[in-house]
Amino acid sequence: MTWKKTTTDLRQRLNLDDWCSHYEVLVTRHQVEHLIARVASSSAAERLIIQTCHEVELNRQAFQWQRVPGLHPWKAAQLCMWFLVLATFVPWGWLSGALSVLCLALICGLLSSGRHWRRGGVDDR
Repeated sequence: MTWKKTTTDLRQRLNLDDWCSHYEVLVTRHQVEHLIARVASSSAAERLIIQTCHEVELNRQAFQWQRVPGLHPWKAAQLCMWFLVLATFVPWGWLSGALSVLCLALICGLLSSGRHWRRGGVDDR
């Protein structure tokens, strides 16, 4: 087995392509696409489209979603959550506490910033 095949298999198993991308929900009005939100998964994009169709009474064909490279803040917070869980297994109490506080600060920062960006605006971080 070659190195390239091994890394490709690992990438597929860990689903890294999904972790390194997010989805943009677009609505087309007067032949112009408008970005309405950025979400972490395709299922979240479909839910948002269905919800928005009912709210603004637009046809489903006016909406679409596309996959875009880039890490979504929710996925980064999930990654920090795994590090928080792993930090509890560190044998030294002071190091475990410091890593836990750092991970919690990162999670809070990721979940509170970028609200305007997630709603389709420019990056406000």
